[in-house]
Amino acid sequence: MFIELVDVFRCIRPHDQMALVLAADRTTGRDVVEGVLGCPTCQTRYPIRGGVADFRDDPQSPFSSPSSSPPPVTDEVVRLAALLGLADPGGIIVLAGTWAGMAHDLLDLVDGVQVIVLDAPAATASGGGISPVRTGTVLPLGGAKVRGFAVDESGGRASLVDQAASALVSGGRLLAPAHTRLPDGMRELARDDRHWVAAREKSAGPVLQLERVRR
Repeated sequence: MFIELVDVFRCIRPHDQMALVLAADRTTGRDVVEGVLGCPTCQTRYPIRGGVADFRDDPQSPFSSPSSSPPPVTDEVVRLAALLGLADPGGIIVLAGTWAGMAHDLLDLVDGVQVIVLDAPAATASGGGISPVRTGTVLPLGGAKVRGFAVDESGGRASLVDQAASALVSGGRLLAPAHTRLPDGMRELARDDRHWVAAREKSAGPVLQLERVRR
């Protein structure tokens, strides 16, 4: 797990959210290999093992990937980058389900991004810009941190579309199955028979009350 992603992750428990606290036992460069993420509010601890942060309700339970990721196709990787608006370098990208198989190729295509891979196959290695994360029904992501998010239907991931939308920065893009509802605050950009892609609308600033000044 890339160490700077500590600022992105949040506790999955229903309470006021604060940044998690990292206790790293072993690191390689800027990646945490073994350690714990702790919640300062409820004291829940989320283990990091082999570079994989585990945010499931029961981290001790056996893990099986929801689906196997097919080998990436170059044209599909280019399409993914285009739909997520990744013409410029940098930022955090989240890939869920079968999109996880494109993580390494996406890194080769787009400079400076960090890719969070949700529930990737066990063989997905951490490091080099890739941070595998195991999740349950709640995404462990703080608000407005993610540049692009791709969700598919494997393992029930389509049910997390609303949570994925809330994790996006202003203007960040979400790619989701065509039949899923467009979340509030998202503007649809394109659609075909498989997917739609939408951008998070910019939040309006505070309303200012204007007063007439008498001279």
